[in-house]
Amino acid sequence: MGNKNWCYFCFIAMAEFHVVIKAGANIDQIEIKDKTWYIKIREKAVDGNANEYLIEYLAKKLKTAKSKVHILKGHNSKYKLIKVEKDV
Repeated sequence: MGNKNWCYFCFIAMAEFHVVIKAGANIDQIEIKDKTWYIKIREKAVDGNANEYLIEYLAKKLKTAKSKVHILKGHNSKYKLIKVEKDV
């Protein structure tokens, strides 16, 4: 991960943040610049597979259930608005 402080979210109950996705990358990686999350994922953007993988990946990294991670906008775009709820 490029930014070692990327998990600031882990301490709050709910967050919405903008994400730019690079699907089909060689590695899974998260980097935050200017309040935007730049996420590289291995899964290709075919038939919604990248969106599902993104949800699984974020849930794992943020230590929460997949059911708490939602794509609010950008289902068919590399630009997304993500909402994550945490168990309090």
